Amino acid sequence: TLPTELFSLSAASLGLLLVFRTNGSASRFEEARKIWGDTLNRCRDLTRQAAWLESEQDRQDFFRYIPAFATALKCLLRPSDRHDLAQESSGHLKQREIREMLTSGLPPPCWVLYRMAAIGDTLSSDGKRQQHQLM
Repeated sequence: TLPTELFSLSAASLGLLLVFRTNGSASRFEEARKIWGDTLNRCRDLTRQAAWLESEQDRQDFFRYIPAFATALKCLLRPSDRHDLAQESSGHLKQREIREMLTSGLPPPCWVLYRMAAIGDTLSSDGKRQQHQLM
């Protein structure tokens, strides 16, 4: 049999190790929750600010891209075997846009942000529409 002193000496260090690991994981979770909450608030801000778009079609497209961004970001952060980006994005994007997003070579959240920026960039300073070319 093993001496009981061995267990009493190692129990304290093992307990401290577990406490530090638990605190570390809790702080990482809290930080991620704050970042995701900030992202959600930014998406709400974008929705309010998109009301200035004069074209109804541009406004509707912009509103579709906001939840598509959140979906693309969620899928980027999770392991690829836990989601299907094309299927999850189908509620927000057209099939042509999904194919374009997946084949663009850009990370999907960046592609969505570029599309949102393209809508905002279509108006020049004199109010006339101008053609915008995505990368």
